[in-house]
Amino acid sequence: MMRVLLINPSFLEEIWSLKYLMKVYGRKSFAPPLSLLTVAALLPKDWELQVVDLNIGRLTGRDWDWADTVMFTGMNCQQSSLLALIREAKQCSKTVVCGGPYPTFSPQEVLDAGCNILVRGEAEDVADRLIQSIENKANGEVIEGSSRPDVTASPTPRFDLLRLMDYGSAAIQISRGCPVDCEFCNVVTLYGRRPRYKTNNQVLSELDALYDAGYRGTVFVCDDNFISERKHALSILGSVARWVEEQGRPFGFFTQAGINLGGDEEMMRSMVRARFEGVLVGIESPNEESLRISGKKPNIGNPVRQWLKNINENGINVVGAFVVGLDGENPDIQDRVCEFVESISLPIAQILPLKIWPETRLWRRLESTGRLIPQKTSAVHEAELNYVPETSEDQVLKRVTGIYARLYEPANYLARAFRCVKAVRTPQSSWESIRARLRAVKGNMTNATLKDQFYSLRAFMSLVWAIGLRPSLMRQFWGQLIKIFKERPDRLEQYVELCLGGESMRRYSKVVARRVDAIMRRLP
Repeated sequence: MMRVLLINPSFLEEIWSLKYLMKVYGRKSFAPPLSLLTVAALLPKDWELQVVDLNIGRLTGRDWDWADTVMFTGMNCQQSSLLALIREAKQCSKTVVCGGPYPTFSPQEVLDAGCNILVRGEAEDVADRLIQSIENKANGEVIEGSSRPDVTASPTPRFDLLRLMDYGSAAIQISRGCPVDCEFCNVVTLYGRRPRYKTNNQVLSELDALYDAGYRGTVFVCDDNFISERKHALSILGSVARWVEEQGRPFGFFTQAGINLGGDEEMMRSMVRARFEGVLVGIESPNEESLRISGKKPNIGNPVRQWLKNINENGINVVGAFVVGLDGENPDIQDRVCEFVESISLPIAQILPLKIWPETRLWRRLESTGRLIPQKTSAVHEAELNYVPETSEDQVLKRVTGIYARLYEPANYLARAFRCVKAVRTPQSSWESIRARLRAVKGNMTNATLKDQFYSLRAFMSLVWAIGLRPSLMRQFWGQLIKIFKERPDRLEQYVELCLGGESMRRYSKVVARRVDAIMRRLP
C-alpha cells in the first residue's frame, strides 16, 4: 500500500489572496487546491492519501515520516516555496512528484531541485503511467500527455481530504480551454483553444460531493471562460439552477467569462437563475490599439461599457481585470482606466502590470526582439516586470500604484459601490414596513450556519470600525447604508460585501505600493 502526501505550497500575497476578507470572515485561504484534489481522485483507491495546504496549516515531522511519496502542485507565485519543499522532501528520502503550471513551463528548475517524476500539462490521460512510475520509484522521469484529455473522464475531486470551511470559497472546474487567443495569456498554452466541457451529470455529482461534505457558501467555478461554448454553458446552467432550488439554495457561484456575456440576455438570466452572483471579466485596457496588438478581439468594436452595465443590472457582480504596460498603450492610460471604471460604476477592478508567461505568443514575440528578461520569470510577482516595456519599468509601476490610489480612495469607492448597487435591475417593491425590510435582508442569510452568521456580523463590525467610525466617511457610509435598507433591502448584503471588498483592495494597494517602492529604489 502506498502512502501519498499531496502538498500545496504557500503563496506570496497576491491580488486574489483577499487577506483582509479571509480574516474578517474567519477563513484561512481563498480556495482549496483543486488540482491536487483531482489528482487524488485519479490515484488507486487502496492508497492512503493526505492533503496539506501550507496556506491553511503547516507540515510536521510526523507528516514527512508517514509518507512514501510526496506530490506537489505549483504556480509561478509558489516557486520559492515549491523548490524549498522539494529539497526538504529529498532530504527525507521521499519520491517527489510535481505538476502544475510552474513545473510544466519551468521543468528543468524543478528537476534540478530534486523532483523524481514531473508531469507536464493535464493528468487525466497519463494517470496510469504516473501510477506505474510512482510504484517503480522512477527518477528523472518527465511525463507529458500527447493530447488534450477528454474532461468527461475526469473524476469527482476528493473534497473529503480537506476541511472546506477553512476556505472562503469551494472550487470546481466545468470546462478547460478558451477560444480567444490573447497573446499574453497562458490559458491557450495550458488548455488549448477548443473548450472542453464536463457533462451535466458530472457537474451535479461534484455539487453533491460538496454538499455531502457539509459545505455551504460560495463555489468558485474556475473556468477561464465559462461561456465560451454557449450551448454547453446554457445546458449546464439549467441543470445547476434546478439542483440549487431542490437543495434549498446552498451555494452561490462565481466564475470567469468573456465580455460578450453582457450582450447575451439569455445567458445572464440563466446564470442568475443558477445563483451565479459574480463574474471576473478581462477588460484589459480601454485602449483599442493595445487590445488589437494583444489579440483581445471580443473587446474591440463592441459596446463594452454597455455590456458591463448589463451584467451588473442583471444582478451579477462584475470584477474587472485590467493590465498596465501593454504595447500600444497611451501615456494617459492611468486617467483612462480610472475614467472607464467610474463611467460604469465598477466597484472592484484588478490592476496588474503585464506579465510575460512562458510559451505564450507574447513570450515568443518579445524574446525575438530582445525585450524579454527570462531570468525574472520564475518567481515574478505583481510588482515586478520580466520584460522591457515600450515606456519604462518605473512608468508602468507608477501607473499601477496611481490607479490603485485613485480607485480605492475610500470616499470615491463608497460612491461607486452605491451607484453599482442602485443600478441592479431587480423589480422594485413597496416595502411597507421595517419588518418587511428585515425579512428581505434575512432572506439572504437563510442557508447560513450560526457560525457563518457570527462571522458575517464580525465582518460588518470590522467594516464599521474601518469606515463607519472614521469622521471623514461616517456620514457617507451610514447615509448610503440607510438608503439601501429603505429602498433596496434585498441588496443590503451585496452593498456590505462590496464595501468589505473595497477595504480589502485598499489594504492590498498598500502592499503593492510597498513592493513598487522597493523595486524603484533598485532601479538605475
